Amino acid sequence: MLDVIEKAKTSTLLAEKLRTLNSLTFAGGPLSERAIEWAVGMDIRIVVRLNRNCPPAPFRNPTDGKYHTKDLFEPVDDGYIFRGRRDDIMIMEDSSNCDAKYLEDKIAYVCHDIISAFVVVGQGRPTPALLVEPQEELNTLSTTIFHNTLVSRLGEVNSTSYPHEKITPERIIVLPKGSLPISSLKGTVMRSKAELKFKSLLDKVYTGDSVWNEVRKMYWFFQICLRGYKYEWE
Repeated sequence: MLDVIEKAKTSTLLAEKLRTLNSLTFAGGPLSERAIEWAVGMDIRIVVRLNRNCPPAPFRNPTDGKYHTKDLFEPVDDGYIFRGRRDDIMIMEDSSNCDAKYLEDKIAYVCHDIISAFVVVGQGRPTPALLVEPQEELNTLSTTIFHNTLVSRLGEVNSTSYPHEKITPERIIVLPKGSLPISSLKGTVMRSKAELKFKSLLDKVYTGDSVWNEVRKMYWFFQICLRGYKYEWE
């Protein structure tokens, strides 16, 4: 479906043919934000078909009898725009929200020509990390060059991200091809499984942060104590 929409952007004939259809069904995964914005701009209505018997009762929420898709939408004047899934929102160490899917979309835009599979992880961590596979197998030297290229390109992504969303160089982890867990149905990287599979590696990457956080807490504790004593003395 995404390929059809991309072709329709440059083919007036194909776009007009799509507009004459009563409906066009797609499944397996959400459309990209760019595809949705294009369709909305062409006055093509994107709706979710209602079926009272789908899915079966065991899959519905027992409190309201509805099926919660975990999809997130942003209200607009005449409808809603898809903005990702609830599973894509990571809760960071300081309780702030990090939209992993949003970061992945920006990374894909600047790195699509050199990466084959990747995922942003970091649930409960200070900042996110990037697990990434190159398009081709790399040796030690080329892996370093690939990593440096990613650091350079992600500079553009980090420049428009909040502090808790920035991916620092040491958080970019280059993996051999075929390492990341891929969903057999959608062909996408499974975030939770990737985070679990590489937990020990991620723990090592974040060890320095954990130590620094403890030092920082101790520093502020002593500062508060000193200020308290100074206040009492005055």
